[in-house]
Parts: sequence; structure tokens; C-alpha cells
Amino acid sequence: MLDKPVPSTITKSVILKLLIISVAIGLVVAIATIVPDMPDPDFLLFYGAIVTITVLVSSWLVLDPTKNQSLPLIPLEPDPYKIAYLRSQEIGVAKVAVMDLSQRGYLQITEELIQQAENHPDISLLTTIQREAFDWFATPTTPRTSGWLLARQLQPHCTVYQQQLLNEQLLTSDNLKARTELIKWIGASIIVGLGGFKLVIASLHSRNNMGYLVLMGIFSFYFLQNACQITQHRSLLGVEYLKQLEATFKQLKQKIQADIPEATFAQLKQKVEIGIPSAFEYNLAVALYGFDLLAGTRYDRYQNIFVPVRTTTSSQNSSSGGCGGGGCSGGGCSGSCGSGGCGGCSGCGGD
Repeated sequence: MLDKPVPSTITKSVILKLLIISVAIGLVVAIATIVPDMPDPDFLLFYGAIVTITVLVSSWLVLDPTKNQSLPLIPLEPDPYKIAYLRSQEIGVAKVAVMDLSQRGYLQITEELIQQAENHPDISLLTTIQREAFDWFATPTTPRTSGWLLARQLQPHCTVYQQQLLNEQLLTSDNLKARTELIKWIGASIIVGLGGFKLVIASLHSRNNMGYLVLMGIFSFYFLQNACQITQHRSLLGVEYLKQLEATFKQLKQKIQADIPEATFAQLKQKVEIGIPSAFEYNLAVALYGFDLLAGTRYDRYQNIFVPVRTTTSSQNSSSGGCGGGGCSGGGCSGSCGSGGCGGCSGCGGD
């Protein structure tokens, strides 16, 4: 079987990267040969100027081109799945899918389990991504642990949202990522090449006072990494668009929080005035704010969905302390211990 040929774009990118790095190193060596005998204080000033220019130019070259572009128009009813992907990628889409399916009667959610509802509607009414999420819960799972697994399962179906957002320049493009990586390599070559060359020259002349040069190189490399680092999947246009979405639908947040199961007369009056959120509004709210917004509402139990249990030393000590002082120390393995709260009977009967 023949191997797949390497795409020409990748080959050109590698060749261009090697060529630019070679040119950069050549320039650094050329500069370094001019100043091998430059006094150390003068060279530190020269080196500081070079690396400062390198970091500043690099940070300018990797600026997001979408920074000053106009925002896309916000539709009256944006797609919650698309908005969820913009906000938090596949895990956001998984949250909206669970919210959507539970409201439509396909999923049954309790504090302990998420599972398919017994008398669910016709599954032919589901979209591809909804059907994938529904089938995932054919085996009941715990709400906290199933999030990233479901998100990974939905990843192939999220490419349509990813492509739409890329076309609208709301996500960081692959071109910007590649350019940022290339600029980072060039800047690092200049910093390491010039500093390393001078360090070698200094060591050959038995100079041992180049600690400042090493520190300057380390800090310069650190600043370069920060300047050429893409920290999020959204472009600057995508960040502003998401803020605009939240501002446009800010009343939705208040509407969701007012939908509480047991309310006072004043709260009921406010609920009537604001209105009861629709299924679409709940899906959009989860897409924009996540499950945390549902705390205190009639979907209060949903706030812990996909939130993994964090086992810390303090919580373990707290559990063991409760075990020793409560149901286990008095009469061997009591009911509270047997229920799993203290880690089993073997942990209670010893000490």
C-alpha cells in the first residue's frame, strides 16, 4: 500500500521555516562577528536593544487581523449549538444537547444518573448530533463524569459549526496559528543565536561574568513566548461577538433566574411579568452561560452536570475524620459507613 503524499502546503511551510531560520541565524552570526570584542556592558545594551525589537516586532506580526473588523449581525434566534461551540467548543455543545434532549422528553436526569427516558418521543425527529447524544446515554451514566467523554463523541459532528465560525472569522484561523509558530521560531533563533554566540566567545576568552547575558536571554525568551502565544480558540472578533451576544440577550439571564419552582408572591409576580422561558431560551442560556446559570431554578440539579468530582487531601481528611467520629467508631461499621460515606467498612474497623 502506497503512503499518502505529504501535502505541498506542509512541505512549503517547513522549507520556508527552515529558510527563514537559516537567514536569521546567518544575520545573527554576521552581527556577532562584528562585535566579538565589544565590552560586556556595551554588548548587554546592544543585546537588550536587539531582543526588545525582536519581541516587539514579533508581537506586532502575530496580531489578530480580525481586531478591527465589524461584528456579524446577530440573528433573532441564533443556533444554540453554534453559540455553544464558539463559547466552549465540544463540551458546550454537549451541554446544550443534554439540555435540549431533557426538555423534549428524550432524557431523564436525576442527581445520580442521566439515562434515556422510557417513553421518549420518536427518535427520527432528532438531528444527527442530537441522535448521537441520545444514543450515548443508552447506558445510564453519572452526570459528573460523562461530560468530556460525550464531548469527544460529538466532536466529528461539530465540524459543521467549526467551519461556519471559521468562515465568519470568529475562531482563530490555522493560518494565524502557523504564522505565530513561525514568528516564534524566528524570534527564538535571534535571541538564542546572538546570545549563545557571544556566550561562546566569552567562554573562549575565559570571561566568567556573563550571568547577566544568560538572565537577559531567559527573560527575553519568556516574553517572546508570551507575545507569540494563542491562548484561546476564539479570534478577537469572536470574543467581541460573544460579548455582544451576552449583551443582546442579557434579559434572558434574568428570565431564567426568575424561573424558580417555589417562589414568594413577589417572585411569582416578577415571573409572570418576565414570562416563562421557552425550551429555545433555555438552550440559548446554557450555550451562553453554561449550567451554572440554572442554580436555583427548576433545573437546579443540572448545575453539577459535567462537573467532575475533585478529590483533594483536605476532603479525604475530612471524610476520614467524619468516619472516625461518627458512624464507625461507636459500633464497628454502621449504616452511614456502609453507604460509602466513609470509604467502606475496612477503613472504619481498624483504628
